[in-house]
Amino acid sequence: MRVARVLFEGHPKHCLIYGDQLQVLAGGMDGVEPTGLTIPRSLAEFLPPVEPTKVLAVLGAFPNGRSREVARQTGPRFTSKLTSSLIAHRQVIVEPFDTPYPFDGEAELGVVISRDVRRVDPEDARDAILGFTLVNDVTLAGQGRQDGDFLRPPP
Repeated sequence: MRVARVLFEGHPKHCLIYGDQLQVLAGGMDGVEPTGLTIPRSLAEFLPPVEPTKVLAVLGAFPNGRSREVARQTGPRFTSKLTSSLIAHRQVIVEPFDTPYPFDGEAELGVVISRDVRRVDPEDARDAILGFTLVNDVTLAGQGRQDGDFLRPPP
């Protein structure tokens, strides 16, 4: 099942994707019930797939070819991606004109969590996964590599 979030006639809508047509869902992602309304894909503006309250990214689990064993011993470092950093399909990534640092980019697998989850068993955690999405993870990382602060705004 392929699901998209689009802006149509000024309102965000969740839709199932069927080729060039989008079928609007009732209740958003709470219930995947088609309404019967279809939108031509060409008339819909794609939005980020979710409206998150938090975005968490794992950083540095395997930098510079670290082995899994070394990564287990040292553990990953975590950093946040702010919700304002999300953009939608085919939107342009704006590069700051006044920074001396290059963009770093890589493809990531994003996990869409459907509900609040805290202190659940790993087996039960799967029940909270709504689906997966592809993510272009872009970071202005030059300064952050030096001191580990990847949340600092560009200079």
